[in-house]
Amino acid sequence: MRRWVRGGWLVLLSAILLSGCTLGGGKQTEEWGEEETATIKVMYYDEQSFFQTYGNLFYAKYPNINIEVISTQGIYKPDTDYREEFRKFIEENQPDILMLSDDEFEKYAAEGYLTDLDSLIKQSNFDLDGILPGVIDYLKSRGDGKLYGMSPTFNGQALFYNKNLFQQVGVPLPRDQMSWQEVFDLAGRFPGTNEDGQKIYGLSLGNYTTPDYAIRMVGETMRQTYVNPDSMAVTVNTDSWRQIFRMVLDAYQSGALHQEEMESGPRSFYTMEDYFKEQVFIGGRAAMSVDYFYALGNLQRAKDVLQDKMPDWGIVTVPVDPSNPDSSSFFSLNQIFAINAKTSNPRAAWEFIKYLSGDEYARVISRSLGHNGLPVRTEYIKDPEDRNIQAFYKLKPEETSLYSNYDKLPAAFLSSLNQMIREELELVMKNEKSVDEALNDIQEKGQAELNQAKE
Repeated sequence: MRRWVRGGWLVLLSAILLSGCTLGGGKQTEEWGEEETATIKVMYYDEQSFFQTYGNLFYAKYPNINIEVISTQGIYKPDTDYREEFRKFIEENQPDILMLSDDEFEKYAAEGYLTDLDSLIKQSNFDLDGILPGVIDYLKSRGDGKLYGMSPTFNGQALFYNKNLFQQVGVPLPRDQMSWQEVFDLAGRFPGTNEDGQKIYGLSLGNYTTPDYAIRMVGETMRQTYVNPDSMAVTVNTDSWRQIFRMVLDAYQSGALHQEEMESGPRSFYTMEDYFKEQVFIGGRAAMSVDYFYALGNLQRAKDVLQDKMPDWGIVTVPVDPSNPDSSSFFSLNQIFAINAKTSNPRAAWEFIKYLSGDEYARVISRSLGHNGLPVRTEYIKDPEDRNIQAFYKLKPEETSLYSNYDKLPAAFLSSLNQMIREELELVMKNEKSVDEALNDIQEKGQAELNQAKE
């Protein structure tokens, strides 16, 4: 009798293992069966954009996994703390799939809200090798060494340059891993106007850039911060910030750095050619431009319209900190998908994340440059004209940023501090204050306001 029971358990155990289940958590490792059904709840901005971006493609392969989209639109309420509303949303709705920003991902991983994906990856033999190594390293750094989520795309910036303008002036072309100071020096070598009398800029940071935005960009690269969230101390009045403020303001005042207000007033006739020509870089009025991945798609569309009027352009990496030249702070995974640790459908949830991180999805979205980001699978990051597309991912993601741990600060304080910085910069630009005076006032007023906000 005992021999029969022992043999029976061996048969049962063999059947379980052959069926693809694990005894520790009931997770099955075989491919999702055609007759299996499940429903998973996914948190996302809204249902329509979810299905356009992810859901329809997923359904084509997994028609038996139903997706219920839990819209996050209701989280944004006036006079409330968004961070508390976000947590309440998760607690009340318990979505199987959480969509998180970089900082939210780090926070919720540390607090035990997320499922460690390592065992699911091993059980399903999911291939991580084709994914940009920096993406996996970045996610693990945010998860204290563990992989709690995946992102199908990443966001990055690069330095675009107009070859025609460089050749006309006889200035050497930009190269990878230049410092901001080198870029500003290069920008200063371009004349103020072209042959038609149009204003020419050495550098653009977007069509309608402001000084405070430019200063934040440089500060983030140089790993500076306006506030130390741990000590609750404003840290603006430093030699490092002073150097950054002066470098950027000098570039503005010399005309090398683009700053232009949008034209106002009605137009009787406005073509796509007018639209593209009005953009500073595409219109040939900026020698260089720091821009996001989606500029690739914009340039591709502009070529179809402008044809031979289109500038010849190239790309190199975004400016770097000379003391850390292999890293970039202009890298983000704004849509990280993670599995709720309390989910009752871990296997179906994993099928969703596995598909979005897999080869098939990357191949589909790669057909449209700038589609919600660049695919994390490097095989599908391509430019049809074979430009230096590696500029977007050559640098390792920087783990810290200007806004690291800012969730510890009073929510209202940050907008107040940014407004204060803008006002002080306007006074400097009007020569009504020196940089030293502005930094000193930001430091004192900002600290007083932070102390008040804490109380």
